[in-house]
Amino acid sequence: MTDSSKIKLLAGTTVLLILLNVVVIGLMWFGPHHRPGMGPGPGHDRAEVIIHELKFDDAQRRQFEQLKDQHHSIMMAIDEKDHKTHDALFELIKNGQDSTAAADSLINEIAQNKKQIELATYHHMAQVRRICTAEQQKKFDEIIINLMTHRGEGPPPGRP
Repeated sequence: MTDSSKIKLLAGTTVLLILLNVVVIGLMWFGPHHRPGMGPGPGHDRAEVIIHELKFDDAQRRQFEQLKDQHHSIMMAIDEKDHKTHDALFELIKNGQDSTAAADSLINEIAQNKKQIELATYHHMAQVRRICTAEQQKKFDEIIINLMTHRGEGPPPGRP
């Protein structure tokens, strides 16, 4: 291979890599997580949307932050338990244990974890609604379905 053909190959490869980077950045920027109507996007988490849309005053904001912190602690504990349960389930496979009873028991625990997540979220949102004024409750009722049913795409937190 001559020097000029090596330079052409290197230049072509460089241009191809630059184009590939532009495409990847474009997908990250304009990808599906930015479509309107799919819930809050980056920089607009549910808490920010709730505070902004309901126009919480300072006292409500403080109450909301306390509720949010409590909810976060509960969810983290459930998530940790769920990770350990999933790890135990996949250890059965890894160790060649095809025990349906053991797997069924762990799968039931995973289902119970999901139930706890839904219950904790339900109770949290009910508490948030209680700190609202009557007018804010009407707005809350309008936005809550969109916030909770459009949780975004992708894997659950902590999962690949």
